[in-house]
Amino acid sequence: MKPQLKMPTGDEFLRLVTTTEQACASSTFGEISSLGRSAPITHALLGDVLSALYCEACCYHACDQGDHFLQRLTARVVNQALASLRLLVAGYYDESLSITRGLGEYANLLFLFVAQPATLEEWRVSDADARWKKYKPAAVRDKLNNANLMPPVDRTRYSLLSEVSAHPSPAAPQAHDSAERPTLGSTFRVTGFLVALNELATVVAESGASISRILDLGDRRIGVEVLCQLLLDSVGGLDLVTARSNQSPPATSNAGVQSPATETK
Repeated sequence: MKPQLKMPTGDEFLRLVTTTEQACASSTFGEISSLGRSAPITHALLGDVLSALYCEACCYHACDQGDHFLQRLTARVVNQALASLRLLVAGYYDESLSITRGLGEYANLLFLFVAQPATLEEWRVSDADARWKKYKPAAVRDKLNNANLMPPVDRTRYSLLSEVSAHPSPAAPQAHDSAERPTLGSTFRVTGFLVALNELATVVAESGASISRILDLGDRRIGVEVLCQLLLDSVGGLDLVTARSNQSPPATSNAGVQSPATETK
């Protein structure tokens, strides 16, 4: 048996957690190039799309001197995507998916704004209660379905994102492959990384494509649309839907939860 290590507390514990997160991020970036054909391309294109949207959010190219409402909306998408990505590379796959779930709500909403332009202004000027009633996630999906449009994040995918990352669940944490031991995070796992990356890339591509139609990008619009389509086309086949269908039984391993912090100590 391994000798029992003394668990740090206070600032020492928080510094140790940060160290393990940084080590996981370094490991993740080192592994990306070896994860087949799709993942490295998806990861790089995700950076391209987010860079383009970042520039639009902060008026990098030009400023229309307006109220910046659409730029602020774009910034919401960029910030959520970058936060999800930061958790992803640090090994917090469930938590990354939780933010991606929220980003999926934006993807559906932005898609609706493109399909039915009048809804954008109605959503913008409504009070909080009316906005929630008419534009909550299920209502947005219903509006798209009623218009014979497929939501970027349909009910099945949204339910899985909620089950895995948002709602209390008996499933083990960070266990996207039944053969892998669940962890407290900060441990690179191939399946968890690919699932979270592909889910994030999909909603970023869908959101970016819609933003390119809502914002007045001028000559830049086609370039952003092309990047978003390339990103969407690059996404691999391993996502929450396929991972869950291949997992039997669900991720409720009998093994204890692995602690990278105590291993690093």
